[in-house]
Amino acid sequence: EIVRLDPDAHVAYLNGDKDPQTLYDYGIMGLDYQAKHYRNNPTWIPKARELGMTTNVWTIDSKDEMIEMSNLDIDYITTNAPETAKEVYDYYRFHYQPKADDDKSVSQLKRSDRIL
Repeated sequence: EIVRLDPDAHVAYLNGDKDPQTLYDYGIMGLDYQAKHYRNNPTWIPKARELGMTTNVWTIDSKDEMIEMSNLDIDYITTNAPETAKEVYDYYRFHYQPKADDDKSVSQLKRSDRIL
């Protein structure tokens, strides 16, 4: 209903039972799922990115899960542990920021290259 009333609204879907293409076809521009849904459907994050959609995972409080989701190239993490999230974020930002002459983005790094 929100998408119908305001086609420019950025709406994310929470239930975890729909693939990115289905949501995109409805005009929904984000997935906001628990980690298990991304683990069970490893193509969903790359497909969402291909469609220009955002991805969020909730609620991740452990550093290991934050790293796992970062390695999957998730856009956002909802957490009750912001200090831990900042530590993980800073690590990726400082260690995997492309150089001016390097077009390799974080999403192009192999998983084994991205583990803390």
